[in-house]
Amino acid sequence: MRALKTLVKAKLPNRFIYRDTVTRLGYCAAKQTHSGCNIMSNGLDPNLLTLSGHSQTPIGIVDALKGQSGSRYFKCAFQVNPYQYCLDHSKNCGCDNEADYNEKMAQACKANGIEVVGVTDHFRVSESQSLADKLTEYGITVFLGFEANSYEGVHLLCLFPPDTSQTDLTQAIGACGIDDPSDTSPISNKHFLDLVKIIDEKGGLSIAAHVTQKSGLLTTLKGKPRAKAWKSDLLNVAAIPETVAGMPNELQKIATNKDQAHKRNRPIALINACDVSSPDDFAKNGASTLLRMSDVTLEGLKQCFLDHESRIRLNSDPEVTDHARLVAISWEGGLLGDQKLHLNAGLNVLVGGRGAGKSTIIESIRYAFDMEPRGKDAKSGHNSMIKALMGSKSAISVLIHTPTPSPQYYLIERAHAHPISRISAKLQFCIISTCCSLP
Repeated sequence: MRALKTLVKAKLPNRFIYRDTVTRLGYCAAKQTHSGCNIMSNGLDPNLLTLSGHSQTPIGIVDALKGQSGSRYFKCAFQVNPYQYCLDHSKNCGCDNEADYNEKMAQACKANGIEVVGVTDHFRVSESQSLADKLTEYGITVFLGFEANSYEGVHLLCLFPPDTSQTDLTQAIGACGIDDPSDTSPISNKHFLDLVKIIDEKGGLSIAAHVTQKSGLLTTLKGKPRAKAWKSDLLNVAAIPETVAGMPNELQKIATNKDQAHKRNRPIALINACDVSSPDDFAKNGASTLLRMSDVTLEGLKQCFLDHESRIRLNSDPEVTDHARLVAISWEGGLLGDQKLHLNAGLNVLVGGRGAGKSTIIESIRYAFDMEPRGKDAKSGHNSMIKALMGSKSAISVLIHTPTPSPQYYLIERAHAHPISRISAKLQFCIISTCCSLP
């Protein structure tokens, strides 16, 4: 492979990858567990779409990229208001009618990368349907629900699965026991913990709204009632305006599970969510949160809130540094012929019993990068495995991504008795093929 280095021209947009560089990239991809790379709403970088359409890209890699690669981050705004809310509460939304409002809100979601929305008017759902329909047209996942107001005056965001009917949502509101449905901000005759239980029984999810501000759980309740509500097992997430560091010291201790009177068995998840009543509001840091999910479902949200340390990022959190990583692997011929993997940008785990092929996958990656095992026994085991893996006319292809000095994709192939080297600088990626002779 080092001999191919002489083929590189300084004017090419890519640096050619040869043995030492490839080895280092493989190591980085294995060590990192997070990724800050930009991902399209369909999960693919547009450059990958171009690459997958190129005639020189192996069909196995193309098929791998069509498959799921596991979880990724979705930008979510959970406190979006419909047009009627703006009229009821004299909000300046910058729109003259509901149709204009819905269209501009959907466009603002796309412009700000919002892929998941919760529409939550005060104990109302029918006025939210037109906005939900328009957002859905734009490919945005919508959790219809409402914002509840407990007897004590504590606000609660209540979200339900996207396929929940208006009838079921209306019944859920009825179960909350509001005294005057005609009020612009109805109040329930039930206590906060009773509302949380009702929402759970109705198949919904409760988020304690703006907990450090007016009508928030931590500011409205005091003493033992506050501690009891905060420690409820049915409440696993609370919304804050922007940063944890910006919270008052007393409330920050509670929110970070450092206050003994409010200490929970499982720390509560903190997300950013605030009233979004105009297209411009989506740009606020406190309006949205990044949640890592495989599928956008209510269960997916719940799993994020239970595993918030690894699945939730606030907009104020430091940017995660991108890293060199493996994107996809495919095998042609041999023991793993026609198998392919689309790898996740974060942590990938191979699970299986003895003989399932875990080591075979790792050793074939080592083989593609021409990485010699260390130690006599390791080399012997590697050579035996590759000899069984690589039959006549077989090949391994590995697609990798490097973020620096500029984002690039490289496709590396290693084949048994295969022609050597071809490069495509035009598509911003190169393909390396190496001959090999098995021992």
